[in-house]
Amino acid sequence: MMISEKAEELFQEIINNINKNAYWEKRFETLNSSEDIALRTLFKELVDANLIKVYWADNIPYHIEILSNWQTYFNKKKLYDDSPKNIFTNNFYGTVTNAQIQQNSSNSNQVVTNNNLEYTRKIDDLILKLKEYDSILEKDIGQKNADLIRNQISELQQSNQENNISKSKEILHFIKEVFVNASGSLIAAGVIQAIQSLV
Repeated sequence: MMISEKAEELFQEIINNINKNAYWEKRFETLNSSEDIALRTLFKELVDANLIKVYWADNIPYHIEILSNWQTYFNKKKLYDDSPKNIFTNNFYGTVTNAQIQQNSSNSNQVVTNNNLEYTRKIDDLILKLKEYDSILEKDIGQKNADLIRNQISELQQSNQENNISKSKEILHFIKEVFVNASGSLIAAGVIQAIQSLV
């Protein structure tokens, strides 16, 4: 358990005044009520960290024992303070592709093969197949769904031209859901299967 900087300062003050019994009485007499509460809170923090044991009389510490594990605490703290602090935060918004985060590795390399060209070709093929079905979309999935699909095909073409794979995958998921929910569709199974290999 780490203690606050203020608690460390109080601990040092305790060490410096360990054999001065009247010190704490004078120290507490000079405090206003908020300072008194703050100081008592710091004492509690040191007690909770098992660094000291306090005996109180007349609401003032009259005897303070420094417990043996204080050296262990400060040795651990020194090791912690001396250790390098490399803290990285990765924020991802949306779908992340072609990324790998390695933990506890230094100077590592990773080769990422860019399969975007092959992926865009597959999407282009799917777009052509969907356009072949355009004339029967209304009969197969209804006017409303047909309009949705046509709109999504246009967006898919644009995101594919922009090489925006995450956007393309979102659109493909949407198109797939439309066909999954279209009851009695003759072309749904083929479209769903083709999309499944791309998402």
